[in-house]
Amino acid sequence: MTRFKGHNIKAPIFGISRLRMGTDGCGITTLVTFMGCPLKCKYCLNRKCHEPIYEKDGKTLRNGIMMLTPKELYDLVRIDNLYFQSTGGGICFGGGEPTLYEDFIIEFKKLCGDRWKITLETCLRCLDDTIKHLSSVADLWIVDIKSMNPNIYKEYTGRDSEILQQLKTISTLVH
Repeated sequence: MTRFKGHNIKAPIFGISRLRMGTDGCGITTLVTFMGCPLKCKYCLNRKCHEPIYEKDGKTLRNGIMMLTPKELYDLVRIDNLYFQSTGGGICFGGGEPTLYEDFIIEFKKLCGDRWKITLETCLRCLDDTIKHLSSVADLWIVDIKSMNPNIYKEYTGRDSEILQQLKTISTLVH
């Protein structure tokens, strides 16, 4: 992600799935999927998130990937404002791993305000500070724990487990 404050933030998005109900939080939601994930799960459901963002020239976005600002994304999804407001729904950020795009999500929340719910579907493989920052804008966390057994977690994801620490952090922040 390009990490600049304000309107210059951009994030690589490979999917916007509209009018979802009962899978990504309350009400009608739109799932926005980011590129990138710190885990390499053996049975990854979104392998595209691990693919390169750019063609070999390093400038051309690969087919199906959009590099958007929070405002550009807002302009694309606001078509469903009526559905979000009448059902208590909103945007579910997934991926890949949405916590990689903390600044983008915070800026996006400023655009939609409290009218839409923000859900994060995450492996929660991130810094405690990221959880703290995102807790101010997230209405719901959907955490894919993988396994509480550290050996199984490492075998499945290729990384040592830090999930217990992240769950403790989130539990102190979510009301």
